[in-house]
Amino acid sequence: MLRDDVMGLRGMREGAADARGFAAASGLGVRAASGVLGRLLGAGIGRRSGGSYEFSEGDRLRAALALLGAGCPAEEVSEELHWRDFEGLAAEVLRSRGYEVRRNLVLTGPRMEIDVAGTRLGAAVLVDCKHWGRAPAGALRAAAARQAARARRYAAAEGIPAVPVVVTLRGDSPGSAGRVPL
Repeated sequence: MLRDDVMGLRGMREGAADARGFAAASGLGVRAASGVLGRLLGAGIGRRSGGSYEFSEGDRLRAALALLGAGCPAEEVSEELHWRDFEGLAAEVLRSRGYEVRRNLVLTGPRMEIDVAGTRLGAAVLVDCKHWGRAPAGALRAAAARQAARARRYAAAEGIPAVPVVVTLRGDSPGSAGRVPL
């Protein structure tokens, strides 16, 4: 049942779809898709209008958080998320820990973008979200170096300490690159 619910994340598109359209998008049979839709509606995620089911922005993230809360492996859930949802998941984790969160923060001169910035107790955690299933270790090291540079710029601009972090789907990530946690 939980595996069907994870696959159901694929079928959650903004707008309306009937059970057959949801089943086709999620890769589930119509019966399994109907069960997933019922559980989503029961959890207050999405809404039914006539024979259609409607999902709005944020519903995929709410469903993903519910699946994580039910014990689904984070890697399985994250693989079904779009990169924007993956960033939202990182933001929600920080928010749940008491951080004030900003997303897609742009620094200028030269232009740099920070996916998720969480501040708490006069310090910041800056998260670069890499929605990669697999990537060479060199790519992770390069991403970590770029995030460290962003953290230095942010710290200088904001006048507070900033910790760079790279979050990825790789289950075999080395743990850190340089002094940047992965």
